Amino acid sequence: MRKYTIIILLGLMFSCTSKSPSGQSLDNDIRVMAQLKKTSSNDRMQTFMVRVFPDKKFIEHGKEKITESFLYHADSCFYLLNNNIKLYPDYVEPVANGIKGSYEFLIGFSNQDLSLKEYMLIYQDQIINKKIHSHD
Repeated sequence: MRKYTIIILLGLMFSCTSKSPSGQSLDNDIRVMAQLKKTSSNDRMQTFMVRVFPDKKFIEHGKEKITESFLYHADSCFYLLNNNIKLYPDYVEPVANGIKGSYEFLIGFSNQDLSLKEYMLIYQDQIINKKIHSHD
């Protein structure tokens, strides 16, 4: 029984790792994690998964307001940046991830005339502390 438990745990650990480019940005108030999702060459959209973890002090003192803001107002927080040119996403979709105290988003950008190697994903917080978090 113990042998099978170890095998299952190892399988879960390796299935959760990704070889996709990812990044993390943090400060005293918030942690932001971003991951570029793999797509095929004929896809019209390039997508990112972004998780935002506000510090517990913000969640404890206004969870309803923060949750509402993340669910309905986070769409204007994300963009791609290159040489002061901002590209805003075609969609920002909140994802129910089941992780307490975190907010996750699926963000899609059109692939037309877009070389993601030249752009940096930006999360400009408008809910917690108004700081900019960048991800290469």
